Amino acid sequence: MTIGGADLVVDGPPPPNAADFIVRGIRALWKGAVVQEAGTAEAIPIRDFEFPVKAPVEILVYRDQAIQRSWEAQGAQEDNDGAMVHVIVSPTSTTVVVDRLDSALASSIREILRALRCNPVVHRRAA
Repeated sequence: MTIGGADLVVDGPPPPNAADFIVRGIRALWKGAVVQEAGTAEAIPIRDFEFPVKAPVEILVYRDQAIQRSWEAQGAQEDNDGAMVHVIVSPTSTTVVVDRLDSALASSIREILRALRCNPVVHRRAA
């Protein structure tokens, strides 16, 4: 499968819960999204995905099940352009691969990454 695309990278250790923040932001964009952990064949509806998402993590998020099937069968094609993101959160950087740098999807992901830098999410348990 050919992925291609453009990398949006934030260098340096990510804030706590960066992966969770990003995936929740994508879920707000694509309510019917499906999530696939890198290296696996199974894609599950985002509503069934286990939150919080913990780093390090590498996942693919597709706009919906039909797009996931299209990507699986054909790789990057004009009809599935702008409908999948590849999220990689490692101890040293955060990368989200989008279709191209000038797309509406890239703009939305940049906003999520900006919000993450300004408002890192910290999950606390009640005492």
